[in-house]
Amino acid sequence: MEYNDFLSDAKGNYKKLPEEKSELYKKNYIHIPEEYVEFIDFESNANYGASDEFAIRSYEKGVAERMGIRFDLVVGSNFVSVPKNMHIEILEAGSMEKEFFDNKLFKSVDDKFAALINAKTEKIIRIKLGEGEKENFNIMFVNTSRQLFSQVICEVAEGAELNLFEWHGSDAQRSSVQGIINETKIEEMAKMNLVVLHNENENTAVLDMHRGTVKSHGSLVQHFAYIGGRITRARGSVDLNGSGAHTDNAEIVLGTLDQKMDICTDIVNAAKGSLALLDSKAVLSDTSRCILKGFASIKDGAIASRSFVHERGLLLDNTAKIDSIPGMSVDEYDVKATHSSATAPIDEESLFYLSSRGMNKTQANLLLVDGFLGSNITKIKDTRLVYAISSILHDKVINKKCGIVPELSKEIMLIETGNEEDGERLLEEHYKYR
Repeated sequence: MEYNDFLSDAKGNYKKLPEEKSELYKKNYIHIPEEYVEFIDFESNANYGASDEFAIRSYEKGVAERMGIRFDLVVGSNFVSVPKNMHIEILEAGSMEKEFFDNKLFKSVDDKFAALINAKTEKIIRIKLGEGEKENFNIMFVNTSRQLFSQVICEVAEGAELNLFEWHGSDAQRSSVQGIINETKIEEMAKMNLVVLHNENENTAVLDMHRGTVKSHGSLVQHFAYIGGRITRARGSVDLNGSGAHTDNAEIVLGTLDQKMDICTDIVNAAKGSLALLDSKAVLSDTSRCILKGFASIKDGAIASRSFVHERGLLLDNTAKIDSIPGMSVDEYDVKATHSSATAPIDEESLFYLSSRGMNKTQANLLLVDGFLGSNITKIKDTRLVYAISSILHDKVINKKCGIVPELSKEIMLIETGNEEDGERLLEEHYKYR
């Protein structure tokens, strides 16, 4: 579907968005309300937010000071900084040849929102590593009251290794949309670690689309933390197309107040001896809602493959709701595959025990949330990012606000001094309650 088709349909009927093609999920989705969609056109945003660059730079400075993270690239609604590394290239979407779009993993015919992001993206970020190269990059995305649509295309050559962290925040003062497409191509023996943090404020609707392909003995490890945004719609998939290919996907969702999150991820074993893991955990309070949809496919010929889908939910209030819908399709005999789902309210006996040790309800909830999410958080290799994400989770459990950039504690600041051994010890102690 081209953008003009999308726009004409959207103007006529906002409530049809988003649409689900899958029979399994067509009754389980969260649509984007018209208050967000109605601003998605060129005219209404043409002159809005002329001072975006100042707001974005101020936001970046605040994150750098509080989180201790420096960014190689900053992308805003009408602003893109100069890349600090030669491996990061900014492409003008309007100047790209048809062949470039034909080779994209997300095509406009796949999804209405893929059509929207493809059409509205002005600058495409391409990260390309040659054979045997190794790089670490941090990229920040900040939407203001103007919409922000971005695409990141990563190409990791044979034997190369890429570590990429994406911070998605917002300074929107009215209903706005931040849309992102991540496309990753992992060649033989290559590795990529992707960490994505969504910490947008309550005025932002989040559209997150990510897709990766992995060739023989390649590895794609992904961590997604969905913490911010009023409404989140995420669609992701990983295809293991080479023998011995591996993917490990950890998802964290923390919802408060009336947040709505719709997370759908597919993992596909398409080659011999491939390994695919999906571990999704959601913690909700107040009247928030989350739908977790994880699906694993083992294709014919993918002998000796393994595939695991696990979805877990924790409810802090009886007014919150989690729908977890794991699924699996197996077309081969000589494989190992499981899928499971479990959601439960917070354990009253645990609360009573912690209360008897002098903790109030908020402190007890915080410790239990730490224990529940800890196994997914500590999978992240970069200790600095672990503490940054943990700090944001803590602040949100206590204050229930989206998009806040809190101060790090003194314990976390030990990492800034270069005392890595103390940082690792504190991290282990902090998450020993599981």
